[in-house]
Amino acid sequence: MDTAVEEVLEALKKEAFFWRGKQATKAEVRSAAEAEAFDCTASRSEDQGEARAAVERALSSSGLRKKIKAFAFHRFRAQIQQGRGCGDATAAGAAQGWTLPDFRAELSVSGSLAACCEDGTGKFDAATLKDPVLAQLQISKSAEVETRVAEKLTSDPQLTSGKLLVNGIAAVLMYMWCDLLGRPIYPLAAYIALLISPLRLGWSNSERCEVRSVISIYFFIFSAAVLPVWCLKRGGTWGRSLFAIYVSWYMFWDTAHLRGGRFMPTFRRRNFWKHFAAYFPMSLTRTAKLDPKRNYIFGYHPHGVISMGACCNFATEATGFSELFPGIDLRLLTLQQNFRIPVFREYLLGLGVNSVSKDSIDQNLKRCPGSSVMIVIGGARESLETAPGSYKLILENRKGFVKMALRSGASLVPVFSFGETDLFGVFASSRFRRLQLWLQKQMGFGIPFFFGRALTGGVLHRVFGLSRGVMPLRMPVQSIVGRPIYVEKPIANPTQEQVDELHQRYVNELRKIYEEWKEPFMEARAKIMESQGEAAKAVLRRGSFHLEKVESMAMVG
Repeated sequence: MDTAVEEVLEALKKEAFFWRGKQATKAEVRSAAEAEAFDCTASRSEDQGEARAAVERALSSSGLRKKIKAFAFHRFRAQIQQGRGCGDATAAGAAQGWTLPDFRAELSVSGSLAACCEDGTGKFDAATLKDPVLAQLQISKSAEVETRVAEKLTSDPQLTSGKLLVNGIAAVLMYMWCDLLGRPIYPLAAYIALLISPLRLGWSNSERCEVRSVISIYFFIFSAAVLPVWCLKRGGTWGRSLFAIYVSWYMFWDTAHLRGGRFMPTFRRRNFWKHFAAYFPMSLTRTAKLDPKRNYIFGYHPHGVISMGACCNFATEATGFSELFPGIDLRLLTLQQNFRIPVFREYLLGLGVNSVSKDSIDQNLKRCPGSSVMIVIGGARESLETAPGSYKLILENRKGFVKMALRSGASLVPVFSFGETDLFGVFASSRFRRLQLWLQKQMGFGIPFFFGRALTGGVLHRVFGLSRGVMPLRMPVQSIVGRPIYVEKPIANPTQEQVDELHQRYVNELRKIYEEWKEPFMEARAKIMESQGEAAKAVLRRGSFHLEKVESMAMVG
C-alpha cells in the first residue's frame, strides 16, 4: 500500500496541475482531448494492480466522483493511474469550456481537495495520503491567494472628534468660496453643503456615506486652489506673511515628500476611505506573500483617468493592504507638482504619498527592510489612452523603474487593476488629442477630458434631465498583485541587456496576471452591468462610455 501511495504522490508532484489549461490554445486543447481519449479508455481497462485499486478507493471515498463532471473525472483518474499527473485532465476540462474558477470549485471536496498553486505545484500531505483507505487526496489550496473586497459600513457615528474637525474645515473652505466669489456662488455653495452634510436625503445610510465621500473629495481638491487665493487677497498683512513663510519653507527646505516623512497611519484607516472604496466597489487580491525583509518596487497598471484603484487599495487601508502584506511599508508615488499645493500636500504626506522622483525612490527604499514604493508606470501619457473597456499600456519603453530596481536590489511586483479604465467616459477627438499631448509635454502631466454620471437624485438629473456629470461610474475595480520578480543583489551599473531581460520578465508576469484573472473579473463586470437600472444601462451603452466593447490588453508605447 505504501508503495502505491508514494507512486501516486510522486506523479502528482511532478505534474503542473493547471499548466495545460492556462497555456494551451483552443485548437491544442481539442487535439489533446481527441488524441488522449483512446489512452484514457485503454488505461481504464488495464490491470494496474494495487496502485490502481488504492487510487480508485481514494477518489471514490472522497466524493470526487460526485463533485467532478464525468468527462473530466475519468481523464483525471486515468492520468493518475498512468503516473502522468493531472495536467492532461485539465486540458480535458478546458475542452469542455471550463475556466480556472470552475476547476477551483469542482475540485474542492469538503475543503480537502482544492486547487494547486498558481505555478501548478501542489502541496500534499504525505501522512494523510498514507491512510489505509486513502480517504482523502490532500491538495492544499495555496494560502497565499486572498482577496479583500471593500465592505459596506451600515453604521458610522457622525459625532466623533475626527468628523467634527473635517466638517469644521469644510465650513471654513465654504466661507472662503463665498467670500471670494460673492452672491452668485451662494446657491451652488448651499447645494454642495447639503450633499456633503451628514443628512441622509432619502438614501440608505451606507449609500449616503459612499456618495458623500466622492463629493467630499471633489470639494476638497478644488478648494485646494481657493485657500492660497483667499490668504493673498483677504488675509491681510499677517495672513500674507505667514502664507509666504509657509510656502518658502516647503519649496526650499522641506524634503518630507522625498523620504516618507510626516506619515500618519491613522489617515489611512479612516472610515471615509472605506465608504469611498465601497462606492465602486474596490477589491485587492494577493497572489503571493511578500517577504517583509526585502524591498519592493510595485508597478501599477493601467493609469486610468485618476488612478483611483492605486489610491484606494495602496494609499489607504480600505481593502486591508497591511493585513494582506504584513511588514510592507508602502509609499504611493505621484507627481512632484502635487507637493507644491499648500496644505493639500500635507494630507498627501499624511497618507504616505510621496514624489515620483529618483531621489524619492532611492531614499524610500533605504528607510528600512520592507519599505517599498508604488509607481504608476504609464504616467500622464497613459492617462490620455484611457477609454472604458480598454487596457492600453505605456510600458514597452518605460525601463527607468527596472534600472532603479537593479541598482537598489529591490524586487519588482507587477499590479494590474481590472476596471480602472471603466470609471469615466472620455471625450475623444483629434483636436482634443493635440491639445492634451501639447499640455502633457509642456507641464509634465496630462489632462484627460473626462465625464461621469449625474447623481440620480441630483439637480443635473432631476431638473435638467442630464445623465452625464462628474460622479464616477459604480463599476468594480480589482487590483491583482502579482508574484515578485526578485533581484538578488544590487548592480551599480546594470547593462542594457540586464535591464531588457528584467523588463521582459516583468512584462511576462503582467501578461500572466491579465490572462489568468480576466475571465472571472469580466463575468463579475457583466453581472454588475446587467444589474443596473434601465436608465443607467442607457448611459453605460451610450457614446464614449462603450462599456460593452471590451478590448484586450495592448502595449502602445
